[in-house]
Amino acid sequence: MGRSPTCLDQAELDGEAIYFDGIGTTILNKTLVATQLLVHHIGVHKNNRDGRHDQGDLLCRYALDGGPPCGIVTEADGKSFVLEGIEYVYRDRTFSSEKTGVVHLVHAWPEQGRNPKIHGIHPSADMVAGCRNIQYVQRYFHDTEELAMLLAAMFRESFPAFYWKYRRAFQAGKWTVVDPGPFLGRAIVWKLDVCPHQDGLDEGPAVIFPMGDFSGGECYLPDLKLKLTYRPGEVIIMMSGALYHAIGQWAPGQGISDEGITPGRIGNVFFFPHASYEFLKDKPEGWCTQTVGGQVR
Repeated sequence: MGRSPTCLDQAELDGEAIYFDGIGTTILNKTLVATQLLVHHIGVHKNNRDGRHDQGDLLCRYALDGGPPCGIVTEADGKSFVLEGIEYVYRDRTFSSEKTGVVHLVHAWPEQGRNPKIHGIHPSADMVAGCRNIQYVQRYFHDTEELAMLLAAMFRESFPAFYWKYRRAFQAGKWTVVDPGPFLGRAIVWKLDVCPHQDGLDEGPAVIFPMGDFSGGECYLPDLKLKLTYRPGEVIIMMSGALYHAIGQWAPGQGISDEGITPGRIGNVFFFPHASYEFLKDKPEGWCTQTVGGQVR
């Protein structure tokens, strides 16, 4: 038997026992629902200067249950908007679209252009996104607690020294008690393409995994000349600041699921910012909340 995804899929259909050490279906589906609920309420952001995702993919378009996009969009059928002089049609009777972007949920990091020794470190804007949205952030962390514990166990086995290093700094910097750690930050890459890049602002290893209804989306590691299968629930733990990595072309599935989940690829990155670690590495547990990120002694 070969080792390709096609061979494994066929072996499973033939009744062979297949071992999968990634994220199980139950936890993955719960995470997918929690993430769509979060994104629906707090939204996503896209920075055109971000070289990792700057491909002009403002919208993720997917076919409705009636079939692939076709025919002429009439004024009655279609919905559109104009941005920088370009009209974008985002829905008609055959397809719909979603805004693409990123959500950063970081317990504590320095504000851009400010010295943390003077101004302290604070939760990311998405982490405390208004009096209503913050409730959905708390709900997201609650619903993904089991996922976080699973990834922490994988990380501990893979990089034990970094696990304890992260753990001590996380206990000093965490803002919400629901998150078990040890990663101080999470990035949700909502249906964006991912260009070759390094995450040079990370302290060390990051944990990444995809989810959603999509095809394609292999992981490329150019430095190692590797192309890895990277399907929903498959986990990669790597030194993302040292290795260039990218995601291959992918296509969303068709239609909306019975649970109301829209198709497309969602990337997840669990990481620890270097600047935050340097500030927290010698601080006691609970330091960030007790000192308001270092602003109150």
